[in-house]
Amino acid sequence: MRPATDRFAMTRYQILKHASDVSVLATGATLPDALASLAEGMFSLIVDTMTIQPRESISVEIDAQDMDELIVEWLNELLFNYDADGFLPREFNITIDEAHYSLAAYCQGERIDRDRHFLRTEVKAATPDKLKVHHDGEWTIQVTVEL
Repeated sequence: MRPATDRFAMTRYQILKHASDVSVLATGATLPDALASLAEGMFSLIVDTMTIQPRESISVEIDAQDMDELIVEWLNELLFNYDADGFLPREFNITIDEAHYSLAAYCQGERIDRDRHFLRTEVKAATPDKLKVHHDGEWTIQVTVEL
C-alpha cells in the first residue's frame, strides 16, 4: 500500500483540447497525488473547484483488472456520485494497492449549490481511449473525457 495523500500535496493538471475530444493531463509525486490531480482537473471542466467547500464526505473503493481500468473507473465513480447525488469532490485522501489494482479513497466536498456553483459543461465519462500512464520519478496520467 502506498501512503495516503490529499489534494494539497501538489495538485497539478492541464486541460488539453483536441479537435474532437478533451483530455486531462495530471502529474504527481506519487500515484495518489496524480489521481487527485486528475480528479480535480476533470471536475474543473464541470465547475470552478475553488468554490467547493469540504462539507461532506464519501468513500470510494475500486478493484480493477489493470492500472488503466483502475484510473478510468476512479474518474467514472466520481462522476457517478456527481450524477446520482450532486456530489462535487474537493479534497482526496487516496490509498492505492498497485499490486492488486485497488483503490480506496475518502473524498470531501459538497452537494451542488446552484447559487454558488455555476456549471461549465457536462462530463459524461472518462474513457480508456488514448489513456497514457508514465512513471519516471513522478507520475503522469492523461485521460480523455467525453463531453
